[in-house]
Amino acid sequence: MPPSVPLARKLARDHGLDLRTITPTGPHGTVRVKDVKEAIAASGALRQETRPGAAPGSGTATSPAEGASVAAGGAAGAGSVATASGASAAGAAPAAPVVEAAPEELLGTARERRTRQLTAQAMAATPLIPQFTAFRRMDLSVAARARTGVLKGVSWTTLLLRAYAMLLRGNEQLNGSWAGTGVRRNPTVDVVLAVDTPGGLLVPVLREPDQLGVRELDAQVRAIGASAKEGKVDPSLFGPATGTLSNLGGLGVDRFNALITPPQATALSVGTVGVAPVVEADGTLGARMTCELGLSIDHRVADGADAARALQTIQDLLDDPLRLAL
Repeated sequence: MPPSVPLARKLARDHGLDLRTITPTGPHGTVRVKDVKEAIAASGALRQETRPGAAPGSGTATSPAEGASVAAGGAAGAGSVATASGASAAGAAPAAPVVEAAPEELLGTARERRTRQLTAQAMAATPLIPQFTAFRRMDLSVAARARTGVLKGVSWTTLLLRAYAMLLRGNEQLNGSWAGTGVRRNPTVDVVLAVDTPGGLLVPVLREPDQLGVRELDAQVRAIGASAKEGKVDPSLFGPATGTLSNLGGLGVDRFNALITPPQATALSVGTVGVAPVVEADGTLGARMTCELGLSIDHRVADGADAARALQTIQDLLDDPLRLAL
């Protein structure tokens, strides 16, 4: 359930609205009273358009699943019934198809099924975001040497998480959220660390990771990973964020698209870290420690060139390990 102010919760409850279907405009995705009022007005308009006997062309009936999709689209953009492209509810894309299933036909334990349901709910609006991914193979040579000295023992996940957070700190556009008429500034940098567990994906949030010492951050990353695999993550670690880092490199994946979770504007994917052959400037063949990063961006918030510059910023940070170590 998204964060919300008390009066907004009461107003939504009184009008039978699910807070998860309302576009939040408050800090870090908080649902405010005006958001609920707009959703109430929009739902009234939808009922008017889909009333029995409506004139041809005035709107078509919407199934409950489609209605959820419309509202989810609003969460990614402007207005509680707008799609990513700003289309009206009547022209909104339908929800992803689902099949009917009896309880005994469902796979997994009740806890595992609940995790999958939460993942499905969180990602419902993702297809409505006009997003793209820019890939770049990063040179980790300098950082690798630092990991034998000043950064000894610090994981690659921690270093890349810190570099990503520092990028977001210095780029309000990429740390922002699309608000329909422009990009809303988010006052803090909070990064989701996607964690694979036996029961499914967990998404704990690291608050202001660039403000922590690198070893403190590394200890926190390792502790979260260990507790997540045991299913004992502190509930306070879940909540709104301004970016997501997903690392599948440890599972042998070289590159992949990390999907954006609204209202976040970016997601960073991390591929396998390893030694790769490279052609040096003088034409000779060498070997360097590398990995491929993919930066997914909401195209309403930023453009391809912005993604290229952002990846260069991460490379610059990896080439200056002292900045990551402070």
